[in-house]
Amino acid sequence: MVTRALLNTFPTWMLGIFIVGGFALFGALGHQLVQRKLGGHAGGHNELAGRLIGVLIGMYGIMLAFIIVSLYQEFNATEANVRTEATELSQLLRDSKAFPTDVQDDLHGVIGDYIRTVIDEEWDLMADGRFSQRAWDDVQDLYVIYQSYSPEGAPANAFYDESVTKLNDLVGARRERLEHAERSLPRELLVLLLAGAFFVVAFMSFFGSSTSWVQTAMVGAVGALVGFNMLLVVTLDHPFSGDVTVSNHVFTEGALAEFVAPHSG
Repeated sequence: MVTRALLNTFPTWMLGIFIVGGFALFGALGHQLVQRKLGGHAGGHNELAGRLIGVLIGMYGIMLAFIIVSLYQEFNATEANVRTEATELSQLLRDSKAFPTDVQDDLHGVIGDYIRTVIDEEWDLMADGRFSQRAWDDVQDLYVIYQSYSPEGAPANAFYDESVTKLNDLVGARRERLEHAERSLPRELLVLLLAGAFFVVAFMSFFGSSTSWVQTAMVGAVGALVGFNMLLVVTLDHPFSGDVTVSNHVFTEGALAEFVAPHSG
């Protein structure tokens, strides 16, 4: 998707200049052009234009705010899901202490490989909406270990049952994380947002004023505000792309710290 490619190519501050500055410039230049072409006629219907602008901005603002809030909530949900995945791994490690040494070693080896693969390989792939097959192979190896082990005694059986449940939960959390990395706003909705933004800013250009430069500054400011909100939409839509991303530091904390050096992404 174009927005994902932009986030992976340009830093956020540069995108801010392009998007926010672009909308501000579009509004200011558009207003000046309209004033020059229409002259005094541009302000002949300011009362009606003011009402229409209020309705347009109100309707578009509600839609834009709803989308931004939804994306922000989804961004937070993605962070929570990553923490859940790391927690399940940590609990698998702790529960493994109830098993024989050879089983512990096998589990620790595969879990360590999985964590390193997720941090060093898959996190970069998720920026493009992709995943690591090697990480899925590590998950399969965990299932093989548990399916090959027959616990003996009540404590081992209890921890075994709990571990299998946590492994299933781990797979669920992983699938959810990959889905968040791949998912994005429908292209049609993004096009409608952009078209609405340009329409609102362009419509304000027909609102005349006796001091044209003041009106030009106002239209430019509205354009900058609309551009800022569009930048938020683009940034929050891809939680693993660009500069503002969900971090992988939870995979390097607590019981998981023994497998990797502190690392954030």
